[in-house]
Amino acid sequence: MSRFTKTEACGRTGVDDGAFGVYEDGNDQRGSFARFVDPFARFEALPDMFRRLAADVSSMVGLQVALLKAELTAGIKAYAWGAGFLMAAIVPAVLAFLFLEIALGFFLAALFPFSSPINYGLGFGIVMLLDAIGAGILAWLGVKEINKHSLVPDRSIQEMEREKQWLTNEVV
Repeated sequence: MSRFTKTEACGRTGVDDGAFGVYEDGNDQRGSFARFVDPFARFEALPDMFRRLAADVSSMVGLQVALLKAELTAGIKAYAWGAGFLMAAIVPAVLAFLFLEIALGFFLAALFPFSSPINYGLGFGIVMLLDAIGAGILAWLGVKEINKHSLVPDRSIQEMEREKQWLTNEVV
């Protein structure tokens, strides 16, 4: 009685019911199928391939999330430290600025030849005008500086776009 068996060339062992393999007869003589080898032996099974693909995609997404988390954490820490130092500097800066304003107002009031109330009004009015101009310039610089930096994780987004393009081109 003869039957089909899978050979070592296929990378598999065991008895097959005739689908693929090498025909062997009972006398250990190879029949006409001696050169027939499983054409799909070098390819992995489709379910295994999908399982591996799902694991790779899951790993890739996990790495992307880790990169995103690290980028956001670093950005938020930098902003938090900067905001803490700015908050700590506000009280002394406001007090120093207030005393400077008062001193400048009195100095300018002494320069005018009018009566005392007019002199003080002009002196403190000029100080207020200079403060408004300075505040406008500082606000403009602050907004400009904030617009330079973003909390959007640009590197992570670029990586995800590349991975999406790769998945679209290679897998589909």
